[in-house]
Amino acid sequence: MTLAAGKEINSRVNKTGETFTATLETAVTDASGRTVIPAGAVITLRIDSIAPAANRGDTTGVLRLRATSVAFGGERYDLDGRSTSVDYTLKGRGVTTDAAAKTGAGAVVGAVTGRILGGGSRGSVVGGVVGAATGAAIAAETADRDVVVAAGGRIVIALREPLTLPRD
Repeated sequence: MTLAAGKEINSRVNKTGETFTATLETAVTDASGRTVIPAGAVITLRIDSIAPAANRGDTTGVLRLRATSVAFGGERYDLDGRSTSVDYTLKGRGVTTDAAAKTGAGAVVGAVTGRILGGGSRGSVVGGVVGAATGAAIAAETADRDVVVAAGGRIVIALREPLTLPRD
């Protein structure tokens, strides 16, 4: 089943266990071509796990979703499905408190080292600038990148068990 996310999902904001809804993009039909679940049906999804990419080298992050129900025609039906594909991007967090702390720590260490090795205030200034640049580079390399599913983003769900619906 191919769905469109009803809202943005972001590993910085959303947490494991939260639920949201998505809309079925195309009708699900049975072997005889009869529509079983109409396009536009609302699927409730639960976030089973979500985590940002751990650093710039991590190209994945984590996002696992579970479909728990489908609603259409004024009725709601339980189901059990798992995400098999989710269209998401990785978005950098920009300057965070952690990144600023790494840059500041680099500046302090550089200034102290510059003063000891270079002697005087000029060594402190040069060391501080070099240390700040090093701290900023470390912060950029180790910064988390959030998993982001845009509102309307594509989610593919596979049912783990057959869905039995009442006949008309």
